[in-house]
Amino acid sequence: MTENKMPVKEFLPLLGVTCAAFTFNTSEFMPIGLLTGICIAKRKARQPA
Repeated sequence: MTENKMPVKEFLPLLGVTCAAFTFNTSEFMPIGLLTGICIAKRKARQPA
């Protein structure tokens, strides 16, 4: 069986784009997804006991 190895010159840009995409998605989209939960928690905290 033959092995298909990716040269380092091709792997490093792929790794860079992968890290950049992860960072962008984590910093931009995760807080927006959490807004609903944050709003619900704030409403519960404001209601008189």
